[in-house]
Amino acid sequence: MNSTIKSNIFEESLQPIRRKYAAHLQGSLSPFVVVCSNRPLSEKVVSAIKASCESFGYKEDWAAYVSVASEEGNILSSEDLFTIVEALDPKCVLVTDVSAAKVLSLGYKASIKVNDVCDVLGLEVFVLEDFGKALESSADKQKAWAILKKMPRA
Repeated sequence: MNSTIKSNIFEESLQPIRRKYAAHLQGSLSPFVVVCSNRPLSEKVVSAIKASCESFGYKEDWAAYVSVASEEGNILSSEDLFTIVEALDPKCVLVTDVSAAKVLSLGYKASIKVNDVCDVLGLEVFVLEDFGKALESSADKQKAWAILKKMPRA
């Protein structure tokens, strides 16, 4: 019997994660990068991240966006954030702010330094202090870019 799978079988197994964390999770279920933030990112920030990562060769559906606090005000626990990142199994994680870094650090029970690249259980984590704010200052933008440039190429 011939049958065609119309979607990625691994993505199908992640549908329960998508349903459970729908208010916190946007984007691909098989991402190259998980972008973690404290709150949902503005269009300006998302556009800047996309432009940077696409310049590294990332293709369509390369990212999943996870916000610790949803627009409705629900807050992910550190264990929930850990569960989401591990289930999505990305190549790396980009953390856009200090608050999200703290939650991720608790979830992984690991030290995650701000404005640095960390190895957390074999996962590369790129941590920015406040990417949204960095876009407003040339000097801060350069600091953020220095970290982003270290991300793996697709």
